[in-house]
Amino acid sequence: MIVTTPHIDPWSDGLYAPLPEAIIQSLRTVNAIEMPGRHAFDEALGRFVAGLSSELRETATFTEESYSEVARAVSEGTVAELPPKLRMWASCHHARAGSRKSYLILLPRDAFYNMNPADEEKLRANYIVQTDGEASGSPAEQYPENGGNSLESVAVFERVPVQPQIYDILVFTHRNHGVASTMLFEARRIGIATITWPMVEMFIRLCPICKMRAKGRHAAAPAEEEAASAAFRAPALSTPR
Repeated sequence: MIVTTPHIDPWSDGLYAPLPEAIIQSLRTVNAIEMPGRHAFDEALGRFVAGLSSELRETATFTEESYSEVARAVSEGTVAELPPKLRMWASCHHARAGSRKSYLILLPRDAFYNMNPADEEKLRANYIVQTDGEASGSPAEQYPENGGNSLESVAVFERVPVQPQIYDILVFTHRNHGVASTMLFEARRIGIATITWPMVEMFIRLCPICKMRAKGRHAAAPAEEEAASAAFRAPALSTPR
């Protein structure tokens, strides 16, 4: 009997820019059994967002509806017409359009907020070309596994994921079952914005492999403590006279 290993099926919707192909290809090699379930994570994320203050809730993650609203406004230059919280978010973060074919919001990294507008526009145009499928170069060159420099436009801009893409991004960053700080570093390296510590923490708590490892560590600790205690209680041998 042939046993097939279930893999991650990335979220997709033709209205929204898909994640970079290198990430999509990597997801399809991940064993889904070793990762949290999509539904379980989405429920946990929903509870987390619902518990945030009203000031944070609207922009902590972006549902398809709110994402498309912001993306259209950014692309059409009508940010001033957005609802107050979304307008403030888009303005404060210098939101930009990252595609001419689909909804994609870009944010300049902090170090490039004051970049020369003409230079920024050239890099944004380059990002759009790559996103819309006109770039040259392999996915491996765009997202080197060894942590080398990415393409220049990816070094300047981060993309904001649609809420359903957060799960896929966290699977990618957790594919080696690293700790939260490693996942956050990886998300920034590949140019993803709005991935926060609580998101990666809840993902790790739901990860079956990480839960097994944690149980193993907790089970080993009492045994080690008991061995140390027994050694402490053992009577010292008397020295023969």
